[in-house]
Formats: sequence, C-alpha cells, structure tokens
Amino acid sequence: MSRSIRFSLSELSGGLGLFGTALPIALGLVLVSGLDPTGLFLAFGAYLVLAGLYFLIPVSVEPMKVIGAYAVATGLEPDAIMASTL
Repeated sequence: MSRSIRFSLSELSGGLGLFGTALPIALGLVLVSGLDPTGLFLAFGAYLVLAGLYFLIPVSVEPMKVIGAYAVATGLEPDAIMASTL
C-alpha cells in the first residue's frame, strides 16, 4: 500500500474553514482563561500538521472545540485545561 501526501485546493479550503470555529475558541481561551497564545497556537498547529501527516487526511478537532468551549464558559484555569487535553 503506497502512502502519498496529496494537497489540493479543497485541502486548503478545509484547513482555512477550521479557523471559523477554532479561532474564536482559541481567543476565548487566551482572554478568559489566561492561556499563553504562543503555546496554544504552536501546540494546536503542531497537532494538526502531525495528525494530517500520519493519517494523510484532515483530522476532525471536535474534542478540542468541546474542551475549549467548556473552558471558556466555566473559566477553567490553564492547568486544568492542559490536563484535560491529555
């Protein structure tokens, strides 16, 4: 079975479409919960790139969205948010 990396316009549009839901949650985590934006965006980007290279398809990030929305709604501390991502 040959595994090749394929990147097309639909892959790019799917990646940019993620920002419509992930960016507001990420900004909420930075503003409400006090997470470091550099660490948050670096970890989030690294996860997406590594998961995409491993699975060779875009990966759904629904669990991360749920964690982020809950953290913003309840004002979780950064340590609790990082523990919940494990």
